[in-house]
Amino acid sequence: MKKILLTLTIAGLLFAGCSEEFLERFPTTQIDESAAFSTPENAMAVLYGVYDICFGTQAMGSWMMIFNEVRGDDCFVTQQLNWNFWPQVFNYQQIPTSTFRGAPRDWWNGLYRVVENANGAINADLPFVDAAKDAYLAEMKFMRAYAYFHLVQIFCAPYGKDNGQSPGVPVYEVSDASIMKGRGVVSEVYDLIESDLTDAIAGLPALNKSFGATRITKAFANTVMARVKMAKLDYAGAIPYIDAAIADAPDILTTPAAIADYTKGINRKTLESIFNVPFNIDDYGIFWGFSNFWDHPEGYGNIMVTTDLLNQYAANDVRREWYITPMFWNYGDDDVTDYFGAYKSYLYHFEGAHDWSFAEIQDLYDNTTPLDNSLFYPNRPASDLFVRPGIHSIYGKFPRMDGVRGGDFGSVGLDQPTLARTSELFLMKAECEMRKPGPNETAAKAALQVIQARAVAGTPLSANTGAALLAEIMMERRKELVGEGFRFLDILRLGLPLARPNITGPNWSTIMNLPAYDNKMIYPIPEPELDANPMMDKAVDQNPGY
Repeated sequence: MKKILLTLTIAGLLFAGCSEEFLERFPTTQIDESAAFSTPENAMAVLYGVYDICFGTQAMGSWMMIFNEVRGDDCFVTQQLNWNFWPQVFNYQQIPTSTFRGAPRDWWNGLYRVVENANGAINADLPFVDAAKDAYLAEMKFMRAYAYFHLVQIFCAPYGKDNGQSPGVPVYEVSDASIMKGRGVVSEVYDLIESDLTDAIAGLPALNKSFGATRITKAFANTVMARVKMAKLDYAGAIPYIDAAIADAPDILTTPAAIADYTKGINRKTLESIFNVPFNIDDYGIFWGFSNFWDHPEGYGNIMVTTDLLNQYAANDVRREWYITPMFWNYGDDDVTDYFGAYKSYLYHFEGAHDWSFAEIQDLYDNTTPLDNSLFYPNRPASDLFVRPGIHSIYGKFPRMDGVRGGDFGSVGLDQPTLARTSELFLMKAECEMRKPGPNETAAKAALQVIQARAVAGTPLSANTGAALLAEIMMERRKELVGEGFRFLDILRLGLPLARPNITGPNWSTIMNLPAYDNKMIYPIPEPELDANPMMDKAVDQNPGY
């Protein structure tokens, strides 16, 4: 593989300067090869630079979560006013030469850029000793493993299809332009991932029940290791890592203050956050930020959630506060103000609840005005002035971080996305206890109840058993983690077909159903990579169907 395809220089590299929380700036914006590891300060600048690449908006800090949601069956891209952002991904239009956002080349180049930068640091003569060196390497190895974990899930058949014997991705552990590698097999990629995460867990600091960490900790690494084990269908092997993460992670609280914090959304440091991407008012994604794809008044607001999923929530489930009706694109437009007057406040994203239908809002204004004469999409051609098309937005789960309900709208795209939280751990625990050899239904029910009793106060232990209990757990996982980038990966992991509900919203897609393990579920190797890497043959190494 030509390193030029990875969009970086070799070994020493040019590392973008950023900071521990992307806040403090180093005197230089780049560090050349000879100076990169000459001092602790420079070495830390390298580390923060890799954080910036790994957790930036075009990687794990935004796009990756959207990418893994819109390929599934719970979230969909709006047909109109989608700004050409994600419809190709939603419609499975990828080919080896695609150039749209979220195309194969984006993930290949971006994730290998993390790998190459991490390799340069892992193999460097570091200016640290003992524990400080171990901690530094632990963070780098975590990010290398995290990048490979996403590469293998995007470009390779799921481990469970054939026990990891499908073609993998090239595994590089050093930065050397003279080294080119072929694909190998999936199990070899997982071997490196698990080795790196084992080293990372040993060297990382504990979270110690605190919340909102912006540096990688044992809790985050144990969470990712559990995800890796589950991706391999090693459910018994995942449980020790889940238990270790739960013991280290913040507790799930059910006090009124904790519930209020929970229902305000998770696009910030919440009381159960294990890791947050540390964007701030001086350094954030704006229109590429994660919240922006759910945001309707001024953002792209082009990702919605299906009615089918919303209907799974009980009427008194506090998570319904995450859902809103599709809101106004130009909230400040004079026509909007004139038309709705005092009722305009009901239409803003912080005030709109999912049960306020267009008809009900119309009635608030004038119940004698026919709905077909209203300003709502699709009856108004100039719909971009008023309301986005779609079904239900979950912007209430991913709001602007500085917005105030009923007050300040906040800054477009400002967020600190949560990449791991305690809720996921309990859902993983419940599933793994059921899927492991010799299921433990008692433990599964106890873990499930932690999530259910917070959502609906007083929820007792599930009365289900066997397959019905497992189905209940999986639906709870969908309800709790919707929008966070897990659904499509679960479809892959479990060898499920894609079966999008044939209802208004997703039904505009050209791809409503795919059989399990369909070729379209796996991305093609980018054509420039196949052209440049002599260890890969286009006729042999391209994924089937491309």
